[in-house]
Amino acid sequence: MRWPALVPLFGVLLLSACVPVAGAAAPQAPRAVTLGEPFTLAAGATVRVGPERTGVTFKAVLADSRCPTDVQCIQAGEAVVRVTVARQGQPAETVEVQTTPSLDHATAAGYTLTLTRLLPVPNTKRPTRMSDYRATFTLAQP
Repeated sequence: MRWPALVPLFGVLLLSACVPVAGAAAPQAPRAVTLGEPFTLAAGATVRVGPERTGVTFKAVLADSRCPTDVQCIQAGEAVVRVTVARQGQPAETVEVQTTPSLDHATAAGYTLTLTRLLPVPNTKRPTRMSDYRATFTLAQP
């Protein structure tokens, strides 16, 4: 067998070893938004806000008793969302905000965090998984 005939085969094998594996994407840096600008996060996601790049992470939905879309309710119900706010150089602060208008905001790391929307609204025909949730917040000066 001649060596020149093996060179193309070796090249193909070498290149095929460099193909990325599905699901092995490089982690992305959190995107940045300005103070007061609404932003939407999936559960577990983080965004950097303002010139100090304060980190806001949507940790979890702790409870969701909102009225399902396919049911007629006497009360609207509420959802409770856990969030961490971390200003650079300071320990992260964990707060809970609710979909109830009077409880939709909290003070953390010197800012006011407001929950403006939580989707999806429950439905009795399909349970909501944590990965389904998307929460919209604003972070502003108090």
